[in-house]
Amino acid sequence: MRFFADECVDMRIVRALRSAGHEVLQPDFSDRGAADDSVLETALKNRAVLLTEDRDFGALLFRDSLDAMGVFYFRCDDPVRCTKAVLDTLDRVLGNFVVVTDRAVRVRPLK
Repeated sequence: MRFFADECVDMRIVRALRSAGHEVLQPDFSDRGAADDSVLETALKNRAVLLTEDRDFGALLFRDSLDAMGVFYFRCDDPVRCTKAVLDTLDRVLGNFVVVTDRAVRVRPLK
């Protein structure tokens, strides 16, 4: 699967997903600090699922009805747990907003 990692995502998650055979795109240095709507647009243009730790994406997707292939929103401190949750829910992320916490994984449809 193809992912786009927002700049705030722990690099241990990025490396683990790459090691598992997934493509993980990242913003280049010139895009650091890009607006969240621009990050969403880049992920969508690249047909990639967004990986983020930034809660603002929820507002853009649900309040402002912006589009995304799917989103993994991490609210957990353990990168191993985050990576395992991604790998365990790959089949459910497209068209959904997946929240990963230390205790649970919640899946919410985007539209």
